[in-house]
Amino acid sequence: MSLEHREKVFDDLKNNLKNVIEQAVTAKPSEECCTSTYGEYLLDLEKHGTLLAQSVNNTALVYRSEPSPTEVESQGLCKNVESRAVEFLNTFLSVPQGCGKYF
Repeated sequence: MSLEHREKVFDDLKNNLKNVIEQAVTAKPSEECCTSTYGEYLLDLEKHGTLLAQSVNNTALVYRSEPSPTEVESQGLCKNVESRAVEFLNTFLSVPQGCGKYF
């Protein structure tokens, strides 16, 4: 895979993640309150954080040595990182602000 294409794939990923973060910042909290316990929330957050970290680590390992991944493989790796980041942010935002500092 060419260097230009690799840069484009990662630039697209960076831009998509910026969009996700912007949406998360402007998202309005749910009106429902405390549908799960604090412990369940932390377990979900940890699970999605672990999956995101594994996805980023796998992507880094693939690019660590030659041969570089193909264009299709690169796009798949970046889409996986992006979807894991969205899952993590959705979990993070799943607790409404009205529930208080610690539920």
